[in-house]
Amino acid sequence: MAEIIGLVGSIAGLVDVAAKVSIGLLKVAKEIGEAGQQIRVIARHTNLISNVLNNLHTVMHQRGHAATSSLRGQVLVEDALEHCLEILTDCERLVRIFEPLIQKSGRKRTRATLRIRMLFQKSKFMAHGDALEKLTGILTLLVTSMNYSNATHSNTTQKTKYGT
Repeated sequence: MAEIIGLVGSIAGLVDVAAKVSIGLLKVAKEIGEAGQQIRVIARHTNLISNVLNNLHTVMHQRGHAATSSLRGQVLVEDALEHCLEILTDCERLVRIFEPLIQKSGRKRTRATLRIRMLFQKSKFMAHGDALEKLTGILTLLVTSMNYSNATHSNTTQKTKYGT
């Protein structure tokens, strides 16, 4: 039970980080202009994973009362969350690199500096976007299977309770 509570807390923290990273990426993309299209895509992936993590948080919170043996995917959840944290932490670091330049923007020189920085960081952004997309798929499958498991467990419990 304590492990589930820890996972639920971890997920809630990741939802916050993903939301902040998504907002930061959108600000960077706006300042870079058309060169920021790839950053917008990554911001969307980050927003999607935030929503999926939020759903996972809800499912895990509901499962907190279920038997621990029914949490077969717990190791997979932990691994996915760890990987997600690594990616979001690095994205957050990349956003912090761009923030001082965004605050000074408005001048052509600063926008040029932003675009140049983006060129150097582009491959890292793209790799993170791909990883976030794959993680979103994995976590979506986990949420779906856990919801199905919850529904099945609930039906079994009710049938046993009412003798049906």
